[in-house]
Amino acid sequence: MPQRKRRIATLASVVLLALGFVMALVWYEHAAHLRRVRGAWEGTMRYHVGQNMRKQRIVLKVLQETNGSYRAVLDQVDLGLTNITTTRFTAGWSSVVFESRSNFLFRGTLNPGGTEITGRWSWPGAKRSQPLTFIRTQTPDVVQAPLAPPQYAPRTGSDLQGLWQGTLKPGSVSLRLDFKIAESADGKYRGELNSIDQPPVIPIPATVVDYSKPRVRISFQGVGVEFDGTLNDGGTAIDGNWTQARSLPLTLTRIDSATGPAALQAAKNN
Repeated sequence: MPQRKRRIATLASVVLLALGFVMALVWYEHAAHLRRVRGAWEGTMRYHVGQNMRKQRIVLKVLQETNGSYRAVLDQVDLGLTNITTTRFTAGWSSVVFESRSNFLFRGTLNPGGTEITGRWSWPGAKRSQPLTFIRTQTPDVVQAPLAPPQYAPRTGSDLQGLWQGTLKPGSVSLRLDFKIAESADGKYRGELNSIDQPPVIPIPATVVDYSKPRVRISFQGVGVEFDGTLNDGGTAIDGNWTQARSLPLTLTRIDSATGPAALQAAKNN
């Protein structure tokens, strides 16, 4: 009887050692797969909303923590969103899956060279998914910090730099909009859009700000918007059209730099 107990104890020890070895092997393989996708990846998603084509640049960052674990965060560059936390992130020999339960799900396949992840992106409740390919990069696009008041304060020598406000009226609804435009010393423009009546107010970066006097064209590819207008002779207003799902008239009026930011902050707080 004692010999039988010893055999059982020995067998149990062997089983535990084997189980521990298998678990360690699984952990090692999982860590190895995660190491293969560590770094920055960037892709552009293209899809239609009605007749409009939208493009969104998405940056995936796979980061290793000091304790050896891994996590993934996303930047949606054309929406001005950064460090979106994923609620699930897994990687196998060729599979990559990440999601934010309330926002999106991506399932992809890593190519043998470890340079591309090809898959599909879907939103909760959506009937269709969108193709999306991430390419490994050392220089991903970045979400710039929101424009500060000194950057877009009106100045001599710039027709557009400043804070411009207008009200869009789709049907019975009124939406207050703030356009911030900055012009650098080399003549390049940077723009931002704030939709005051659609909180939280997140600055949406302009993809294109083009000025050929008196015509002004500003596009926001992340939300499929284009504004096309004409600057008046006094440089105080831009009359034009806002085009998204449809075209609507919109007039932007220049706001004094001393009162514009304060008015915007007051609107945010209301």
